[in-house]
Amino acid sequence: MAYSSLADFDHPSSEVSQVSEVEQPFATNIAATDEFLQIREVVLSALAGRSMGPLGSEDLRDRLPRSQVDLRSDTGLMLRVESLISELLKKLSLANCKALQFPVNVRVMSHKTPNQRVVAKGAYSTELLHCDAWSGAPSDSRNHLIYLYTEPSCPYLEMYETLDESDPLRGYVGNYTELSDQLYERRRVAIPCEAGILAVWPTYSPHRTVVPAPSTSRAEGSPLRISIDFRTRESTPYEEDRNSAMDTFSDSKMNSLGVYWTFPSVSASMKDKIELEIKSARESGSVAEARRREYIRKYYPDAAVSGL
Repeated sequence: MAYSSLADFDHPSSEVSQVSEVEQPFATNIAATDEFLQIREVVLSALAGRSMGPLGSEDLRDRLPRSQVDLRSDTGLMLRVESLISELLKKLSLANCKALQFPVNVRVMSHKTPNQRVVAKGAYSTELLHCDAWSGAPSDSRNHLIYLYTEPSCPYLEMYETLDESDPLRGYVGNYTELSDQLYERRRVAIPCEAGILAVWPTYSPHRTVVPAPSTSRAEGSPLRISIDFRTRESTPYEEDRNSAMDTFSDSKMNSLGVYWTFPSVSASMKDKIELEIKSARESGSVAEARRREYIRKYYPDAAVSGL
């Protein structure tokens, strides 16, 4: 499928960059962009433990892991991916955000047996239909998922239309088991599951991961999907005026407000990134700076930055 710009797609709202009741999820094909090709190559190479070469030059199936590998501690890789994402968002006119998640999530997903899924599922399983805001995602955040590698019948993203501003389910905060069934009343939004597809959705768009039943005739093993996902925010990481929000800034590396860093901020090293972020936080006041320093000390203790 050839690359198409956002203008080539029929969006429910012309203002796709503004989170509102009229913004709906959408998908666009970025497979021919230089940014996608580079992201795919560096991530798949890191997962395979060797250079994968140009897109399509090797048979990937036997070289890729078929279970989750956490690459988020590889700061060099994450900085490279962040730089490419920044360029991609600019190219797609989606760069008007003020904060970007760092590091991104890299998902390696294949089929699990039903019994394994029950054990692993839990109340916050992404296999349950949910809105990200239910588990604490900021209301002004937008999610992005890029399929890097897919096989037939692999796990895929199922998406539904965004909740209206007046929908009472917007006010819910808690686990996904309580209200998941009520979300199926919304209309589905088609998101193709193929390498090179970028899906974008607001935090109040119901979605889930679907794991198809395995084919007993499939001799090759569980169908594999590899993707990256990340959130952006319309506000800076330090615009929260509620003390309770700032008090939990560093409660979790990936699930607190501290995971959002000022955008744009492309750095050659983690040291440079941290120094720039502390400067940005300082401009928002002493509380913001203190919270950012605490987050960095907690989750990046090896960063060679003085004064932490």
